[in-house]
Amino acid sequence: MLNLGNRFYHVIALVSILIFTFSCKNKNIRQETILYEKYSKSIALDDYNKLFVSANDTLKSWKTNNLQDYEFLNLYACRIDSLMCFNSSNNKLIGAILVSNEFSYTNFSDGITIFNGVRIKKNWYFFTGASIVLPREYYEKDIHTPLSFEKLHEIAMKEVFSGYLKKNLQGKWEVNEDFFGSITNYDAYNYPYSTQDSYDKSVLKLVRANWENRGIK
Repeated sequence: MLNLGNRFYHVIALVSILIFTFSCKNKNIRQETILYEKYSKSIALDDYNKLFVSANDTLKSWKTNNLQDYEFLNLYACRIDSLMCFNSSNNKLIGAILVSNEFSYTNFSDGITIFNGVRIKKNWYFFTGASIVLPREYYEKDIHTPLSFEKLHEIAMKEVFSGYLKKNLQGKWEVNEDFFGSITNYDAYNYPYSTQDSYDKSVLKLVRANWENRGIK
């Protein structure tokens, strides 16, 4: 009886530790999200909320117009992550499209697609970057259940947004401009560019090409 009692208390202790660890992890993610959002909003100011709405409207427009490069929007449940990271010049942003594969019974993975924004002459233009495939077996036991958007955000904090901030020599947080290297050092077609004008033209060319490649419903 004593042994059974000891086992019972060991199980309770183990469960308590797991719950505590999970709670701490969630708390750290929330704190990191708040920190990143605070710095990003201090740069974008009132534009942050406006651009979040604009980003969601853009996704709806891509889906409604059946743009071929964004066909996945019609195949999966997608939403823009609540966090958007702006560079110090407030002319580039990196966000994430959370992709939950709710409608397939044979593909047991979900994903994240990088969402890029570039400001050219006061106007913002959006396009996507790399995609990350997330096999459910790495994140949960039940591979038949899609990863929740909360879980996808948690993964995005690590796989997409990690590195947005860095500490300077004084130990204070600041925006890490290298975080935007993929859309700062290269043009929209992933080529090095020579002038700002050529960079802007590459973005406009890509956005225009996306709209020219409409699918037929």
